[in-house]
Amino acid sequence: PIAVLVICEIFASGLMVKNGLFRKLICGRPIIVIYNGKIQQSEMRRLRMTTEDLCEQLRQKDVFSIQDVAYAIVETNGKLSVIK
Repeated sequence: PIAVLVICEIFASGLMVKNGLFRKLICGRPIIVIYNGKIQQSEMRRLRMTTEDLCEQLRQKDVFSIQDVAYAIVETNGKLSVIK
């Protein structure tokens, strides 16, 4: 059983490297949650992310005002990238 899982993982990893569509299907795409200082509520709902969660992550990045953010992007690994 473990060998089957390892083979599936190797196969899936190889497909993700070679096929962008498969990678998007499995990993998703980055999502912009703040654009020009405005929270994108539809994207927040899609991510099931609250404003409090977003503000907490912004504070961890030493950003204390949403208006100071040009872009905030939730990456495919779940981390927040902030561009002031």
